[in-house]
Amino acid sequence: MKKIDWIVSAFAGIILGVLGLVTGVTNNFLHPYSVSAERPVDVALSTILTSHARWHNVQGEAEFVWYSDDGSTQVYTNKFFLSQPDNVYVEVTDQTGLGVEGIWISDGENIYDLNKQNKTYIQTVLRDSLKDTSYLPSKLSDVDSSTVKFHPLATVINAPVREYLFPSWFPQGRVGDTYTLDKDETFLSRKVWVISWNTIDNDEIIAWVDKSTGIIIKASQSMNGKPFLDMTFTSFDVNGKIDPSIFTVPQNYSPASR
Repeated sequence: MKKIDWIVSAFAGIILGVLGLVTGVTNNFLHPYSVSAERPVDVALSTILTSHARWHNVQGEAEFVWYSDDGSTQVYTNKFFLSQPDNVYVEVTDQTGLGVEGIWISDGENIYDLNKQNKTYIQTVLRDSLKDTSYLPSKLSDVDSSTVKFHPLATVINAPVREYLFPSWFPQGRVGDTYTLDKDETFLSRKVWVISWNTIDNDEIIAWVDKSTGIIIKASQSMNGKPFLDMTFTSFDVNGKIDPSIFTVPQNYSPASR
Protein backbone atom coordinates (compact mmCIF):
# COMPACT_ATOMS: atom_id res chain seq x y z
CA MET A 1 0.00 0.00 0.00
CA LYS A 2 1.38 3.37 -0.95
CA LYS A 3 0.01 6.68 0.27
CA ILE A 4 -3.37 6.39 1.95
CA ASP A 5 -5.78 9.13 1.02
CA TRP A 6 -8.40 8.93 3.76
CA ILE A 7 -10.96 10.42 1.36
CA VAL A 8 -10.79 7.20 -0.63
CA SER A 9 -10.05 4.75 2.14
CA ALA A 10 -12.51 6.02 4.73
CA PHE A 11 -15.23 3.62 3.67
CA ALA A 12 -12.91 0.66 3.15
CA GLY A 13 -14.43 -1.05 6.16
CA ILE A 14 -17.87 -0.69 4.66
CA ILE A 15 -16.83 -2.97 1.82
CA LEU A 16 -17.69 -5.71 4.26
CA GLY A 17 -21.27 -4.47 4.24
CA VAL A 18 -21.83 -5.84 0.77
CA LEU A 19 -20.09 -9.15 1.35
CA GLY A 20 -21.70 -12.35 2.58
CA LEU A 21 -20.76 -13.74 5.98
CA VAL A 22 -20.60 -17.29 7.25
CA THR A 23 -20.12 -18.33 10.86
CA GLY A 24 -21.99 -20.96 12.79
CA VAL A 25 -21.51 -20.04 16.40
CA THR A 26 -23.92 -19.72 19.28
CA ASN A 27 -25.73 -16.38 19.60
CA ASN A 28 -25.22 -15.45 15.97
CA PHE A 29 -27.53 -13.51 13.70
CA LEU A 30 -28.39 -14.45 10.12
CA HIS A 31 -30.00 -12.08 7.64
CA PRO A 32 -32.72 -11.36 6.73
CA TYR A 33 -33.97 -9.87 10.00
CA SER A 34 -36.97 -12.09 10.51
CA VAL A 35 -36.82 -12.45 14.29
CA SER A 36 -37.74 -10.04 17.05
CA ALA A 37 -34.92 -7.97 18.54
CA GLU A 38 -34.77 -9.81 21.84
CA ARG A 39 -31.54 -11.77 21.74
CA PRO A 40 -28.40 -9.95 22.93
CA VAL A 41 -26.90 -9.73 19.44
CA ASP A 42 -30.16 -8.25 18.11
CA VAL A 43 -30.18 -5.64 20.86
CA ALA A 44 -26.58 -4.73 20.05
CA LEU A 45 -27.23 -4.41 16.31
CA SER A 46 -30.37 -2.34 16.92
CA THR A 47 -28.36 0.00 19.13
CA ILE A 48 -25.74 0.43 16.39
CA LEU A 49 -28.43 1.00 13.76
CA THR A 50 -29.97 3.87 15.75
CA SER A 51 -26.72 5.16 17.24
CA HIS A 52 -27.16 8.74 16.01
CA ALA A 53 -30.29 9.11 18.16
CA ARG A 54 -28.56 8.00 21.36
CA TRP A 55 -26.20 10.90 22.10
CA HIS A 56 -26.19 14.70 22.06
CA ASN A 57 -22.49 15.32 21.65
CA VAL A 58 -19.24 13.35 21.65
CA GLN A 59 -15.55 14.20 21.61
CA GLY A 60 -12.30 12.30 21.63
CA GLU A 61 -9.49 10.92 19.52
CA ALA A 62 -9.00 7.77 17.46
CA GLU A 63 -5.88 6.11 16.08
CA PHE A 64 -5.87 4.28 12.73
CA VAL A 65 -3.21 1.78 11.72
CA TRP A 66 -3.41 0.69 8.06
CA TYR A 67 -1.51 -2.43 7.00
CA SER A 68 -0.06 -2.98 3.53
CA ASP A 69 0.73 -6.26 1.83
CA ASP A 70 4.45 -5.72 2.33
CA GLY A 71 4.04 -5.43 6.08
CA SER A 72 4.49 -1.66 6.32
CA THR A 73 1.96 0.49 8.16
CA GLN A 74 0.55 3.97 8.03
CA VAL A 75 -0.73 5.60 11.18
CA TYR A 76 -3.21 8.47 11.49
CA THR A 77 -5.00 10.12 14.37
CA ASN A 78 -8.46 11.65 14.10
CA LYS A 79 -9.42 14.21 16.75
CA PHE A 80 -13.17 14.82 16.79
CA PHE A 81 -15.88 17.01 18.31
CA LEU A 82 -19.51 16.51 17.28
CA SER A 83 -22.67 18.17 18.52
CA GLN A 84 -25.99 16.98 17.11
CA PRO A 85 -27.39 17.50 14.63
CA ASP A 86 -24.75 19.07 12.37
CA ASN A 87 -21.82 20.67 14.21
CA VAL A 88 -18.63 18.75 13.45
CA TYR A 89 -14.88 19.22 13.85
CA VAL A 90 -12.53 16.45 12.75
CA GLU A 91 -8.76 16.89 12.48
CA VAL A 92 -6.63 14.28 10.72
CA THR A 93 -2.93 14.01 11.58
CA ASP A 94 -0.57 11.79 9.64
CA GLN A 95 1.87 10.11 12.02
CA THR A 96 4.03 8.47 9.35
CA GLY A 97 4.53 11.27 6.84
CA LEU A 98 3.22 9.30 3.88
CA GLY A 99 -0.25 10.69 3.35
CA VAL A 100 -2.35 13.78 3.79
CA GLU A 101 -3.65 15.83 6.69
CA GLY A 102 -6.56 18.20 7.10
CA ILE A 103 -9.40 19.57 9.18
CA TRP A 104 -13.11 19.26 8.37
CA ILE A 105 -15.60 21.59 10.04
CA SER A 106 -19.36 22.00 9.85
CA ASP A 107 -20.93 24.94 11.69
CA GLY A 108 -24.46 23.83 10.83
CA GLU A 109 -24.68 26.15 7.84
CA ASN A 110 -21.43 25.66 5.93
CA ILE A 111 -18.72 23.06 5.46
CA TYR A 112 -15.07 24.09 5.67
CA ASP A 113 -12.37 21.79 4.31
CA LEU A 114 -9.08 23.07 5.75
CA ASN A 115 -5.60 22.49 4.35
CA LYS A 116 -3.24 22.34 7.32
CA GLN A 117 -0.13 22.88 5.20
CA ASN A 118 -0.96 26.18 3.56
CA LYS A 119 -3.56 27.36 6.10
CA THR A 120 -6.38 27.72 3.58
CA TYR A 121 -9.92 26.38 3.38
CA ILE A 122 -12.61 25.62 0.83
CA GLN A 123 -16.13 26.57 1.87
CA THR A 124 -19.34 24.92 0.68
CA VAL A 125 -22.94 25.09 1.83
CA LEU A 126 -24.20 22.36 4.14
CA ARG A 127 -27.16 21.08 2.12
CA ASP A 128 -30.44 20.53 3.94
CA SER A 129 -30.42 16.93 2.77
CA LEU A 130 -27.34 16.36 4.92
CA LYS A 131 -29.41 17.17 7.99
CA ASP A 132 -32.21 14.70 7.19
CA THR A 133 -31.90 11.31 8.91
CA SER A 134 -35.53 10.29 8.45
CA TYR A 135 -34.65 7.82 5.70
CA LEU A 136 -32.41 5.74 7.96
CA PRO A 137 -33.90 2.41 9.14
CA SER A 138 -35.07 2.63 12.74
CA LYS A 139 -35.27 -1.11 13.40
CA LEU A 140 -33.64 -4.24 12.07
CA SER A 141 -36.75 -5.33 10.20
CA ASP A 142 -36.53 -2.10 8.16
CA VAL A 143 -33.10 -2.98 6.78
CA ASP A 144 -33.00 -3.52 3.02
CA SER A 145 -29.95 -5.71 2.53
CA SER A 146 -29.69 -4.67 -1.12
CA THR A 147 -29.14 -0.99 -0.30
CA VAL A 148 -26.94 0.28 2.52
CA LYS A 149 -28.19 3.59 3.90
CA PHE A 150 -25.49 5.76 5.43
CA HIS A 151 -25.93 8.61 7.87
CA PRO A 152 -25.87 11.76 5.67
CA LEU A 153 -22.93 13.39 7.49
CA ALA A 154 -20.97 10.16 7.17
CA THR A 155 -21.06 10.61 3.40
CA VAL A 156 -19.28 13.99 3.48
CA ILE A 157 -17.02 14.12 6.56
CA ASN A 158 -13.51 14.00 5.18
CA ALA A 159 -12.00 11.53 7.68
CA PRO A 160 -12.28 7.78 8.32
CA VAL A 161 -13.55 8.19 11.88
CA ARG A 162 -16.92 9.02 10.31
CA GLU A 163 -17.55 5.29 9.79
CA TYR A 164 -17.40 4.61 13.49
CA LEU A 165 -19.08 7.74 14.86
CA PHE A 166 -22.01 7.11 12.49
CA PRO A 167 -22.05 3.28 12.29
CA SER A 168 -25.58 2.67 11.02
CA TRP A 169 -24.05 0.87 8.01
CA PHE A 170 -22.68 -1.89 10.22
CA PRO A 171 -25.89 -3.96 10.67
CA GLN A 172 -26.91 -3.53 7.02
CA GLY A 173 -25.14 -6.52 5.50
CA ARG A 174 -26.36 -8.76 2.70
CA VAL A 175 -28.74 -11.67 3.02
CA GLY A 176 -26.67 -14.50 4.43
CA ASP A 177 -24.46 -12.27 6.58
CA THR A 178 -23.77 -13.48 10.11
CA TYR A 179 -23.02 -11.33 13.13
CA THR A 180 -21.76 -12.90 16.35
CA LEU A 181 -21.87 -11.35 19.80
CA ASP A 182 -18.63 -12.66 21.26
CA LYS A 183 -18.61 -11.15 24.74
CA ASP A 184 -19.09 -8.10 26.94
CA GLU A 185 -16.07 -6.04 27.94
CA THR A 186 -15.04 -2.71 29.43
CA PHE A 187 -12.99 -0.36 27.26
CA LEU A 188 -12.09 3.25 28.10
CA SER A 189 -14.15 2.71 31.27
CA ARG A 190 -17.24 2.11 29.12
CA LYS A 191 -19.29 -1.06 28.79
CA VAL A 192 -19.02 -2.49 25.29
CA TRP A 193 -20.23 -5.37 23.17
CA VAL A 194 -17.64 -7.22 21.09
CA ILE A 195 -19.23 -8.23 17.78
CA SER A 196 -17.64 -10.24 14.96
CA TRP A 197 -18.69 -10.04 11.32
CA ASN A 198 -17.15 -12.73 9.10
CA THR A 199 -17.55 -12.96 5.34
CA ILE A 200 -17.63 -15.76 2.82
CA ASP A 201 -14.59 -14.08 1.26
CA ASN A 202 -12.57 -14.71 4.41
CA ASP A 203 -12.87 -11.09 5.53
CA GLU A 204 -13.63 -10.15 9.11
CA ILE A 205 -14.35 -7.08 11.18
CA ILE A 206 -14.47 -7.18 14.96
CA ALA A 207 -16.17 -4.17 16.55
CA TRP A 208 -16.14 -2.99 20.15
CA VAL A 209 -19.47 -1.17 20.47
CA ASP A 210 -20.25 1.31 23.23
CA LYS A 211 -23.48 0.06 24.81
CA SER A 212 -24.72 3.54 25.64
CA THR A 213 -24.29 5.24 22.26
CA GLY A 214 -23.88 2.41 19.74
CA ILE A 215 -20.67 4.07 18.52
CA ILE A 216 -17.86 1.73 17.49
CA ILE A 217 -14.93 2.72 19.70
CA LYS A 218 -12.53 0.02 18.59
CA ALA A 219 -12.35 -2.14 15.46
CA SER A 220 -10.04 -4.64 13.84
CA GLN A 221 -10.42 -5.58 10.18
CA SER A 222 -8.76 -8.28 8.12
CA MET A 223 -9.22 -8.98 4.44
CA ASN A 224 -8.59 -12.44 3.01
CA GLY A 225 -7.01 -13.42 6.30
CA LYS A 226 -4.51 -10.54 6.33
CA PRO A 227 -4.57 -7.52 8.68
CA PHE A 228 -6.00 -4.45 6.97
CA LEU A 229 -6.95 -1.91 9.64
CA ASP A 230 -6.91 -1.44 13.40
CA MET A 231 -8.91 1.50 14.77
CA THR A 232 -8.81 2.43 18.45
CA PHE A 233 -10.37 5.34 20.30
CA THR A 234 -7.73 6.64 22.71
CA SER A 235 -10.19 9.01 24.40
CA PHE A 236 -13.97 9.30 24.31
CA ASP A 237 -16.41 11.55 26.16
CA VAL A 238 -20.19 11.59 25.77
CA ASN A 239 -22.45 14.58 26.39
CA GLY A 240 -19.70 16.66 27.96
CA LYS A 241 -19.06 20.36 27.52
CA ILE A 242 -17.79 21.44 24.09
CA ASP A 243 -16.69 25.00 23.37
CA PRO A 244 -18.85 26.08 20.39
CA SER A 245 -15.92 28.04 18.96
CA ILE A 246 -14.35 24.71 17.90
CA PHE A 247 -16.87 24.67 15.06
CA THR A 248 -15.50 27.86 13.51
CA VAL A 249 -12.55 28.33 11.16
CA PRO A 250 -9.35 29.35 13.01
CA GLN A 251 -8.38 32.98 12.42
CA ASN A 252 -5.05 32.07 10.83
CA TYR A 253 -6.78 30.32 7.90
CA SER A 254 -7.93 32.13 4.75
CA PRO A 255 -10.08 31.12 1.75
CA ALA A 256 -8.26 29.15 -0.92
CA SER A 257 -7.83 30.93 -4.24
CA ARG A 258 -10.08 29.53 -6.96
